[in-house]
Amino acid sequence: MGVNTRKGKSGEGPVKGQVPAWAEPYVRVADWIYPWCLWIGGISLFTLLTTLLFGKTEGGWISPILGAFAFFTVIGFACMLVACHTTLVPGWIGIVVGAALLFGGRIAVTFLAAQGHVDGKDQFLAQLYDYVPNVGIFLLAISIVRLMVGFALAFIYEQTRSGSKKYKYSTSAATEKPGVFPKCWQMSRCRPGVRESCPNFTDRITCWRRRSGCFCDRNLANYLVSVSDRKETLDIDNVARAAINMDREAGKGAIRGYMMGVAKRPWLQQRRLCHECPLFLEHQEYKYRNWHWISFPITVGVVVLMYRLGFHEVYNWIADKLDLFMDKLVQMGKLPANFDPSASNLKDSPFEYVLLFMVSLIIASYIVALIDKMFLDWKM
Repeated sequence: MGVNTRKGKSGEGPVKGQVPAWAEPYVRVADWIYPWCLWIGGISLFTLLTTLLFGKTEGGWISPILGAFAFFTVIGFACMLVACHTTLVPGWIGIVVGAALLFGGRIAVTFLAAQGHVDGKDQFLAQLYDYVPNVGIFLLAISIVRLMVGFALAFIYEQTRSGSKKYKYSTSAATEKPGVFPKCWQMSRCRPGVRESCPNFTDRITCWRRRSGCFCDRNLANYLVSVSDRKETLDIDNVARAAINMDREAGKGAIRGYMMGVAKRPWLQQRRLCHECPLFLEHQEYKYRNWHWISFPITVGVVVLMYRLGFHEVYNWIADKLDLFMDKLVQMGKLPANFDPSASNLKDSPFEYVLLFMVSLIIASYIVALIDKMFLDWKM
């Protein structure tokens, strides 16, 4: 499968990027050794199963081969996941091989032992019956973790890449630093020249709450423009200045009376206007920036609640059902005489926590997507 660590080159797969300089030696070593480890592990397993088939289970050479099978298989798959970091294919291969060893290993070992007339108290049979499913559990665990990390990195990559698409309106410098709940007069599109004259700013009521703003209310916009034009008039005499001040006071009274009535605008109509307003959309983006982190504590809370409500019990119930099913298959293969295999490989095993971690990542991805929808699509 190979690995590309040349600078400037992007790997294929869901997460495109360069290999860090410090990681290049490890990736190259893993890329070189994993084919040999997998070959040795595969040959060792074939030798063990052949020995079992012909009933030749005596000899001191069997235990080292058992250890070689477990060691080189685990190391080979772990190195393959490191070497082929730019693709998720090795993770899926590990899932298939791990499931085959976990669920099919018991059936194969039992069937071959019956064909070879191996005694049920044979130490080699008991060891092999435990080794094969345990290696399968480990391969499943590291492969699932690799897939989940890969999907998580792909999700982070997509979030980063689409950042410029998310933040269309909050790219300019705001008038003042927006707070936790941003106000309309803190946005970059609220000009300081007209803000002081805006009734919304004076009363500290946001335009979407009052249902009247400079982007959706023509009368308010005209009033603010006229006030701004008057401020820009420099060469005027005292009489004209006094007249302007009188007009300004009259204008303030008129616009306040007008805005008391404009609040009667229907909410659905105002909602449509707000969702088209760049100032309101900028406010939503700032709100998303301030609050998107809540997806992490929500995920933790959901996972803790799920575990307390019976995740462990449900997992053990499913494991028991799988064990009963596998035991029936094993019995069909004709157990060797006086051989009493272990009842469970999944129940109360570390695989439960791997599965919990996998479920947590899936829940986190949906919660993050929900937070995106709430603030950026639904404009909540």
